[in-house]
Amino acid sequence: MDDPELNTTGGRYVVILRNVADLKATGTILIRYPGEVSELDPEVEKSFKVKPDLVVEKLSLNTRGQVLAQVTNQGKGELRPIKWQLKRLEAVTFTLEIADRKYGVTLPSLDPEMALRQPGGTVTYLFEKPILDEPTRATALVDGNDKVAEENERNNRLSALLTPRDGERHKRDPKETTPAGLPDLRVTSIRLDARRHVIIEVTNQGPAGLDATLWSTPDKAPDLHLKMDGHGWSRVPLGNLDPRKELTRPGGVAVYDTAYVLKTAVTIDAAVDTTNLVVEANEGNNTLTVALRP
Repeated sequence: MDDPELNTTGGRYVVILRNVADLKATGTILIRYPGEVSELDPEVEKSFKVKPDLVVEKLSLNTRGQVLAQVTNQGKGELRPIKWQLKRLEAVTFTLEIADRKYGVTLPSLDPEMALRQPGGTVTYLFEKPILDEPTRATALVDGNDKVAEENERNNRLSALLTPRDGERHKRDPKETTPAGLPDLRVTSIRLDARRHVIIEVTNQGPAGLDATLWSTPDKAPDLHLKMDGHGWSRVPLGNLDPRKELTRPGGVAVYDTAYVLKTAVTIDAAVDTTNLVVEANEGNNTLTVALRP
């Protein structure tokens, strides 16, 4: 930047983005510029007056014996969006250690919706493996490589003895001990409409409906998780999946338009209630995989 240009702009630049399509676009903007100081500089981050604080708050098991881990930003500062862009050795990680084996993901997989960005934000992650069938000690660690400057660097780890079928969130109501009185969520269709939008259909095949209060308590409500060619694509909250509350009645169908225009052949995986927040008549029919071609 030369001196005349600086005098003209006053150091202020405007970036204009234009969406030429008819569809709504959602994404992340990352602006890089030269200089000696960056918010990624560890010393600069340590100087921030308020910082995030990532804490593993809870470890539990679902009814299948899979580990659920709850991570919260307990700090007063936000977790900066740039942290979702870091890769390889610079990536923010989340690991689970069981029986001398480690299972790990990076921040974009742990929190694709960036819930941890804001103070108080919470995300629950399901480790699909391993599946525990006996009491086992597990240890979860977030930001073990210290890529985030936090208020407290000593509370990133949590260990717990996990016992199958003993998770408090998944105990059955004594009045619902038989499948006859339970809902049953199932992904019944993954298809394209006339606009080549990917459409996901979820049906309540059980004799009972979902509790209507789930729409006002997102942390207790089932989500729809989508993968494209094996990679995490989207997490759809119940309120977006079924704004009309069709699933509160037996036989109710929720049709979700992803608004994604398919241009190449892909394989779509759709799974509803992967963390087993809802006690269902059948817990084994929540996932559907379909190969789509435009």
